Amino acid sequence: MTVTRTRRIRTDAVIAVVGMIVILGLVILALRLGRPNPITTGPHVVRPFSVLIGTVGTAILVTWWSFWGFRIIRAMDEYKQHMERASWFWGGLLGLIVSVPVYAFIMFGGLQWLDLRSPAGPGVANAFAHGYMLPIFMQVAGAMIVALWMRFSRR
Repeated sequence: MTVTRTRRIRTDAVIAVVGMIVILGLVILALRLGRPNPITTGPHVVRPFSVLIGTVGTAILVTWWSFWGFRIIRAMDEYKQHMERASWFWGGLLGLIVSVPVYAFIMFGGLQWLDLRSPAGPGVANAFAHGYMLPIFMQVAGAMIVALWMRFSRR
């Protein structure tokens, strides 16, 4: 039973990685083919095709990886599932804690110590703060949704 389970997990992981590489290659190819001539369009023109292909391609990649990730986790025994959950929780929490001083260093203009040509100022700090907080906010929102779902689905 364990050998079959391990073989299934490894097969699913290979399928997930190979499929992800193929999908990523197709998205990059579509972005390259859809790129207009920069001489006629200018360097800072937002291209709707690139935005759509990049967004849809990313959504397809996330869906692909989520599907195979769930399959792999469900194929594991209870001990390995618990270890995966614990490592994601504690690893994510530790990573978040370590990122806070790095965040403060960048927010207060520390990147200029490393490269004087790097942009600084309130606009850059605001953009960075929004970029930093988006994944954290989405992680907290996702955790709350799953906690509510689990609470109300197990009456």
